[in-house]
Amino acid sequence: MASFIPFNYRVIDADAIDGDTFDTSFWLRDKKDLGFQITDVGQMMRMRVRVWGIDLPEMKGGGKETESAKAAKAIADAVMTRALLQIDPVILHSHRWDKYGGRVIGDFASPKFYAGSFTEEMIRNWGARRYMGDKKEPWTEAELDKIIALAKTLA
Repeated sequence: MASFIPFNYRVIDADAIDGDTFDTSFWLRDKKDLGFQITDVGQMMRMRVRVWGIDLPEMKGGGKETESAKAAKAIADAVMTRALLQIDPVILHSHRWDKYGGRVIGDFASPKFYAGSFTEEMIRNWGARRYMGDKKEPWTEAELDKIIALAKTLA
């Protein structure tokens, strides 16, 4: 795999895969904007981004965990869409390739997010847990219920 250089990219579109992963589109505008080591300036990139610093329930958990994972995906989609519809841009701050190699670890920045960060917005307002690569604890019933209830406030 190619080496990785952290950069900032203006997001064009972001589709939630789950609560903490997006398929993200952005343009490479000039020769300074080559963190992915692409040589064609003006090329649109589509990259899967795992949001740095958060964890939300996984789709494969089954039962209430799957229901809350679907709710987390709906929340992530709504929060990102609201930010993308504003005049101020959403910026992807890429950090590194993830341990599996197919995704980028990064955060999204916008004045619409708490403290300007999608990570902080999701932790403060939408039930995400802070996650820095350590062992994941099982989700409690109360945490799962909270995420489901928060998603209903978006409807």
